[in-house]
Amino acid sequence: MKRLNGVEKKRAVRQRTRRPVGTTGASLSPHHPNTLTPSSRRIDHADVPIVASPSGLPTQHLVSARDGAEGLFVAQQWLRPGDRVLLHTHPVEEAITFLSGSGEATLGEETVPIGAGVSLYIPAGEVHGFRCTEGTLHVFVVFPTPEFAETMIVERAGEE
Repeated sequence: MKRLNGVEKKRAVRQRTRRPVGTTGASLSPHHPNTLTPSSRRIDHADVPIVASPSGLPTQHLVSARDGAEGLFVAQQWLRPGDRVLLHTHPVEEAITFLSGSGEATLGEETVPIGAGVSLYIPAGEVHGFRCTEGTLHVFVVFPTPEFAETMIVERAGEE
C-alpha cells in the first residue's frame, strides 16, 4: 500500500469530506446514498473546554455536532459532595453512567442510589436529577441529539 505524503493526505481528506453534487449542481441530502459519511476522529479531552451545565456544574462536551455528529451527544460532568443536578426534563431520552463517587438520583417519584458501575436510562419527558454524597461523582451523559439536549429545569436552586 502506498504511503501518502502531506499534500496527498490533505487532498484525500478534502475529497472525502466534499458533499456530492447532483447533476443540477445542488448538494445532495445528507441521507442520499451517494453522500459521504462524516470521518471518524480522535478527540483529545485536554483540548475540549469545560463549560457550565444548565445546573451550573462543570461539563465537557466530548462528542457533538462540533465533531460531525448528527444524532449523538456525549459529555462528562463532575460533582463534589453537596453538588446537585437540579430536577429537570428533556424532550429526548438520556443515558447516564456513573464512573466514580456516590450519591442518589431522583427518577420521577423514585429515589435510587447511584455510584460507580451504575447507569440510568431516562425516557423523554421524565423528571430527574441527582446529587453527590461522597467522593467525586464522575458522570457520562449521552443524548440522541448532536448537542446538549434542550433542558427544562423544574425546580429553583434553593428548593429540594
